[in-house]
Amino acid sequence: MILRPAQIGLSLLSATSHDVSYEELSNLSIGERDRLLLQLREGIFGPCITGLIRCPECSELLEVSFDVSDIRIESSIEPSDAEGCLHLVSEGYEISFRLPDCADLGAISVCEDVSEARYLILRRCIQRILYQGMDASIEDLPPNLLDSIEERMAGADPQADVLLRAVCDSCRHEWDAVFDIPSFLWREIDSWARRTIQDVHTLAAAYGWSEESILGMSSWRRRCYLEIVSR
Repeated sequence: MILRPAQIGLSLLSATSHDVSYEELSNLSIGERDRLLLQLREGIFGPCITGLIRCPECSELLEVSFDVSDIRIESSIEPSDAEGCLHLVSEGYEISFRLPDCADLGAISVCEDVSEARYLILRRCIQRILYQGMDASIEDLPPNLLDSIEERMAGADPQADVLLRAVCDSCRHEWDAVFDIPSFLWREIDSWARRTIQDVHTLAAAYGWSEESILGMSSWRRRCYLEIVSR
């Protein structure tokens, strides 16, 4: 099954959160989802994260390493009201809006470009617009207020946008690299699963053991047998 990028994080959480429905997970803000994914990643593979990024200037591959605690943000900077809305009052407008959630990411997955996705997110998240006390629409809002709404969203859910400061050893180019925990964790689990399948194949071929018995071993014991086979 091929998953869309917006489905990856929810699929990982759904597979490990048996007491929470997929629909409930879809209502999580992007930052809340990523916070849970960081917790899941730490529980599976430990706190240290190591990966590769490519320099956008010279295409050199760089290794980066950091701890989950370095990028985990425990709470939102700006709390919402009882209805989960934030508010912006400016230039005669009173705007109520919520944070983008995982369902919104799914909705924009069919958009053809960034501007279309941006408009759809804003349309879905803005709950009410008043101008001088009268109802107004998103089409009435000046562009600078749309920018302000996006800035408030980012400030209220900072875990949703994790940037890693990177410096290329080769060309000394500096940039902020986006760390996408859903895709990163998905690749880690896929890599681990493929290694495990290869280990099972190697031991089954060498000793005739069943998959069930091999997977029932401790990882230390399995590794010891693999070292013997490789001699």
